[in-house]
Amino acid sequence: IGALAARLPGFLLDVGIFLLTLFFGLMDGRRLVRLLREVLPFDSDTTEQLFSTADNISRGVMLGTLVVCMAQAFLIGMGYWLTGLSNPLFFAAITSILSLIPVVGAAPIGFGAVIYLFVQGNYALAIVMLCFALASSLSDNILKPIVLKNYSSIHPLLGILSVLGGLALFGFLGIFLGPLIAALGLVV
Repeated sequence: IGALAARLPGFLLDVGIFLLTLFFGLMDGRRLVRLLREVLPFDSDTTEQLFSTADNISRGVMLGTLVVCMAQAFLIGMGYWLTGLSNPLFFAAITSILSLIPVVGAAPIGFGAVIYLFVQGNYALAIVMLCFALASSLSDNILKPIVLKNYSSIHPLLGILSVLGGLALFGFLGIFLGPLIAALGLVV
């Protein structure tokens, strides 16, 4: 709990920076793109390839995030339904929201259900729910690189490493910046 409390201000700062970047990106994004096109020291073909790659990676990361949200919510909801726990749709919806938060993901909802079933003495159902919770938690590492592969020429292993490295270096923004920097590095 102490470590969580110590990391909370940094996490909130990361979320704040992300929201500010999102706001100004939506407000002045086109002007920034025009400025970057003018000041980049590359020829027009290379500049166009860089912007095309950045666009594809951004779309891939966003779609990958949505696919992972839906997959994790579906798996947790199915686990709740199959084990007879109450409100599977509610917990699936909460999981879809939590899966947007890096590192947290579906773990609190899925593993919370496992602990609840274990404490209740339903060991077989706890094992079933554990399988769904693990599948849900691991789906991020499988699905996001597959979606990224469809939107760029990044190898799935590089996709996983770029997302994890981006998270380590940039926090919440790293989900987007990691793959983008890796793809642009490959283009350059």
